[in-house]
Amino acid sequence: MTKIKAEQYIIFIIIIMFALLPPLIYSLAQTQTLSIGMMGCSIISMIACRKELRKLLSPKSSFLHLGLALIIYILIQHLIVGPWSQKSYTSIPIIIFIFSAAYTSAQKLLSVNPQAFKKAIYGVYYTCCGIAALNITTNYSIGSFFGYTHPKSMFPFLEPSHFATFFGVFFLIFFVSNIKISTRIYSIAFTLLISMLIPNTTMLTYIAIALAILILSSKSKKIIFALPVLAASLFALIAVISADSYFTDRVNFSSDNTNTSALVYMQGFDDTKNSLVLTDGLGLGFQMLGTQPASVYSYAIAKSMGSSSSELNRSDGGFFAAKLISELGVIGIIFTLFFIITIGKSAFKIRAILKQNGDTTNFVAIAAYTSIIAFSVEFFVRGAGYFSPGFFIFLVSLSLIMSKKKKPPKSFFTNARA
Repeated sequence: MTKIKAEQYIIFIIIIMFALLPPLIYSLAQTQTLSIGMMGCSIISMIACRKELRKLLSPKSSFLHLGLALIIYILIQHLIVGPWSQKSYTSIPIIIFIFSAAYTSAQKLLSVNPQAFKKAIYGVYYTCCGIAALNITTNYSIGSFFGYTHPKSMFPFLEPSHFATFFGVFFLIFFVSNIKISTRIYSIAFTLLISMLIPNTTMLTYIAIALAILILSSKSKKIIFALPVLAASLFALIAVISADSYFTDRVNFSSDNTNTSALVYMQGFDDTKNSLVLTDGLGLGFQMLGTQPASVYSYAIAKSMGSSSSELNRSDGGFFAAKLISELGVIGIIFTLFFIITIGKSAFKIRAILKQNGDTTNFVAIAAYTSIIAFSVEFFVRGAGYFSPGFFIFLVSLSLIMSKKKKPPKSFFTNARA
């Protein structure tokens, strides 16, 4: 086996591992958390990238500087807001492993063959397509066999939204990095089909992002010719969605809506506001969301579920921004603003790369910038907290982009010709 093939398989296996192990451990070992599986995957990843570990503790390491700043903020939180729960303290080593694994993985990717990386990413995309087709055609029976409780669990994922946030990243990378319009149309058509068959609103969000990237990265003349087709597709999509109450109920944020998905989203906003007020802007503390008094939406969710004690997504906020700001307060707001700016920069970088080259020679760069944009869905629409494969992929991508400023090896942005 050649070195390129070996790198390709290793990258593919590690990515699939992050999708497979956490939910399996969650279900089979009844841990009731994805964090244990994520920690195991992170340790394996760090072993594979063990030569890069020494860079973590370098005096010039951004990772080290960020860690020290957070420690100081945590001490201030403890003095003013109060101590955390036991769950918070036991989660600290796990999140450190995840950050460390993401950083070392990014450093490793700087030196791997770009062709190996591209084939591995495409392999993950095709595998996800197969997973979707397999679960739908078997009526989600595989997940039931392994003890998954969600009626439409997309094995190995616990539920459709977990699958959507993982698959969405690789769908966008595949879509953006292909210059053939026919390939792009096929990928959108397949994703749309899956999102309607499950059905799943989160996956539709990735389609909207894909179309936005297509418009922004296309030349003006091509856009003029493509506008009628895009407009017709948009109106058809809106018509289909409007006719299905599953989708309309999830985007209805009125106070009298009883849909739990919409209520969870509004609960996230309300908990964020209440947490900031309760702690004078400092935040509840790491992994402390859900310990604050319940909001009116929490009671509405309990009523909708038929139990006065029922809780849904109180600890993860429903979307990542809600959890981050509720727990870290001002620092969470700063991170959110930083993320929004990074999304904008990533969009312009993708546009510049595609227009400059006319093809996708800079695949690793495109993948990193696209992953940043893809994480906006977890950040603002539907997230599972800190212990998700999507968050890990985001951290790897962010580390890659930050490493770009430090003059990475030439292979990072070149020699990846399709």
